[in-house]
Amino acid sequence: MVKIVTDKGFINSFIFDDPELVDRLTDDYTVDDVERVRKGDPLTSIWVGYFGDDGVCKAMASLDKETSTIMNMHINVPKQFRDGNTYSRVIDIVEFIEKNIDKQFIKLNAKIPSKYQDVIAFAKKFGFVQYGIDKGVHLKGGKLYDRVFMSKRIRRIHK
Repeated sequence: MVKIVTDKGFINSFIFDDPELVDRLTDDYTVDDVERVRKGDPLTSIWVGYFGDDGVCKAMASLDKETSTIMNMHINVPKQFRDGNTYSRVIDIVEFIEKNIDKQFIKLNAKIPSKYQDVIAFAKKFGFVQYGIDKGVHLKGGKLYDRVFMSKRIRRIHK
């Protein structure tokens, strides 16, 4: 089942209690910000979770408004739930977003550090297309990585 998640404590524990997710979400400059963000309000984003039949959240997407027509999306899948069902879970989340997000939004964007080739390949599987590269802007472990810009059109506006 896919649904909007609004429980701040649940969102924080899903993201911040998983060291591997925190590592993927941060760079050398934001590591110190994790505690500040944890104490802040994650509800400035729209959070969409995939819950299994057992009631456990196995994937969660955050959406943040970039422009009046574009939302930035980040998918979070804890390592223990990266399995043969991951693709279908994420497809369910993306389809939920496409059907339920405000109709003014026509595109989903993702900005993925090139260090995470698995994430880039995964995004391509569910329709994201690479549009550009921001060279050497993601600092991780003392090394600069490119950031890959990917996008997926979710609807067309006809006037």
